[in-house]
Amino acid sequence: MKYMSQVDQKEFDAFSEQYGNLLQGSPWASIKSNWDSELVGVEDDNSNLIAAALVLKKPLPMGFSMFYLPRGPIGTNQEAIGYLLKELKKSARKEKCIFIKFDPEILVRKWNVKEEKPEQPDTSYVDYFVNELGAKHKGYTTFIAETVQPRYTMGVDLRNDFEKGFDRSCKRGLKTADLYGVETETTYGYDPEVLEEFTRLMHCTEEKKNVRLRDKEYFERMLKTYGEKANIILGKANFDQARMDLEKKKAELDAKEKLTKKEKEEYNQIVKGLEKLDGLHGSPYVSGILNIDHGITMEMLYMGNDPAYSFTKASRRVYTDAYSKAKDRGIEYADMSGVEGTLSDGLYVHKAGYGSMIKEYIGEFDLVVMPMMYSIVNPIYEKRKADQA
Repeated sequence: MKYMSQVDQKEFDAFSEQYGNLLQGSPWASIKSNWDSELVGVEDDNSNLIAAALVLKKPLPMGFSMFYLPRGPIGTNQEAIGYLLKELKKSARKEKCIFIKFDPEILVRKWNVKEEKPEQPDTSYVDYFVNELGAKHKGYTTFIAETVQPRYTMGVDLRNDFEKGFDRSCKRGLKTADLYGVETETTYGYDPEVLEEFTRLMHCTEEKKNVRLRDKEYFERMLKTYGEKANIILGKANFDQARMDLEKKKAELDAKEKLTKKEKEEYNQIVKGLEKLDGLHGSPYVSGILNIDHGITMEMLYMGNDPAYSFTKASRRVYTDAYSKAKDRGIEYADMSGVEGTLSDGLYVHKAGYGSMIKEYIGEFDLVVMPMMYSIVNPIYEKRKADQA
């Protein structure tokens, strides 16, 4: 095997799309523009790339630094990944790197929400990184705030008829969204007007959850960097048209002498719908999501909703249409990003409604390059992370 301190970008990205995560593609370095970066790799005896990593480098005071491999390294086998980390550690010393943080997209286990959680986790990579490389494992953490990347994620397998996996709550949500005339508009790449509306929806989410998310400039950089591989899907309610449709259906049922049980249920839903629509007019944007394709995976990165219109359940329509359009593009898996490992909060319940897969990853590691400096710097790093949680 041969360590490559510089890998051709096209070769790197082709390898990443086959074996890695969006965060291990070269464009991600442009998103993290406040970090330095390099593309490293390992070749076999036939000059084929068998391991690789996007290395982000953060300058620290007094000329020191730390390296971070988001969702990396990536590779075809354990030996190649281990060799890359060993060689990277050697070169890191020359740059006064204190430690290398990495959190590869390697599974402990995965299962469907409708299945029991597998009892036996696969700890082989954890054992290897700790025992063979001397890396410090941050543990099998539960909460998103404990690590840079979430250890638990959820997503939908798009290879089959994914809507068959939707639960009752999800299906009811879709019916509600349709009741209020929710339709979606998909825009690929950068469009300033679409971005403006999406940013507004993200600010709504920030205010509702009392959190600070990304700003407009960050989203703009993502859209311009990924171009046609990025898209924003906006959900728009059409209250006036919905009211007309409901009144027409109500009139048709009123004209019948006797209603069946199913028709009575439909009639009650129509009456409730008209009550909700009372005083509502126009076609406001009520929900939006930003997605980026990487290989055969669509990363669903940011979702915003206007809480004033949460009763429309528009996000159910937005997610479902995002899956359908992704499948049409040849995407096989829609990654909805992280959830708390308790698998019980509201975010989990929403994502579970789509018949999702749960993926549990091995977690986060620190490969210490300068032990004495690490003993000083790491407590400060951990305290800052706790304060930001």
